[in-house]
Amino acid sequence: MDECFMDATHFKDDYKRVAMRLKMRITQELGFNVNIGISTNKLLAKMASDFKPKDTIHTLFKEEMPLKMWPLPVEDLFMVGRASAAKLRKFNISTIGELATTDINLLKSKLHSHGKLIYEYANGIDNSEVRESNYLEVKGIGNSTTIAYDV
Repeated sequence: MDECFMDATHFKDDYKRVAMRLKMRITQELGFNVNIGISTNKLLAKMASDFKPKDTIHTLFKEEMPLKMWPLPVEDLFMVGRASAAKLRKFNISTIGELATTDINLLKSKLHSHGKLIYEYANGIDNSEVRESNYLEVKGIGNSTTIAYDV
């Protein structure tokens, strides 16, 4: 399993203690170490879980973004791959913070809807919800390939 998300809103200020208990149980019962990211949305929790050192509980709240997330290279942002990072560097955008403070209209004109998405992500905006069950209705099966260059 690569990652999973849990809505811990109802734990309020107890979230860190709950995360420590969860981490301990995973290590004891399943025998592997985990990074846990805590935040107010899935994107920031995912970003926090990727922080180093590993095998740690990390937080990334809105007020922590300028210190913890914005100095990171732009390619560390979820949904920014090598091709997008190369395009952003042409506009002198090399950190997540520089992306977060770039004019959204420039990003939309150059990267279209992807520009808007990564601008929102750089600013910690993510409205995706945590699913209540692991079941998704399969509507189709696809096969895709990632190309190293823009098509």
